[in-house]
Amino acid sequence: MKPALTTLIALVLIAPLTNAATQDSISIAAPDSSGSDSWGSAYDTTALAPAITGATDLGLALVPGWEIREADHICGLKSANQLSNPAKIDFDDVMAATTEMKTLKRDGIDPSSPRGQQLVNRATRRVTDAAKTVMGEGGYCSVWKNISHTDGRDVTDVSAEVRRNL
Repeated sequence: MKPALTTLIALVLIAPLTNAATQDSISIAAPDSSGSDSWGSAYDTTALAPAITGATDLGLALVPGWEIREADHICGLKSANQLSNPAKIDFDDVMAATTEMKTLKRDGIDPSSPRGQQLVNRATRRVTDAAKTVMGEGGYCSVWKNISHTDGRDVTDVSAEVRRNL
């Protein structure tokens, strides 16, 4: 692939480099055409603004609007700007369906006791493994306890499928 095309693709896919409101631009250095390790002259990205803003017309989300918390991540991709088709589960409900949590409740074991911590950790691992299976089978990029998008789109709840895979 030609260096200029590689640079253009990297710029369009990585991040918008031009402020659309003011058309302010930054300069970036790109490899020179000789293929060596030296860097050539800087390129003005103002000319790339149509390509960058046009990417959203093609369905490419340059700045995704996923609202997430790291603590809500169960499996799959973690970075909000990498998410394309995430799923969610009712974590407390799925945890309660594990044999470990049923044992904890039935036997009245304190979750903060050593035995309780072992059971909670095993239940968490069981839920995570089941979520990974559902994620792979369903074509989801990740599974979260809680996730939303600024545009209000629905996120598929896969709690029932995860419970079936426990």
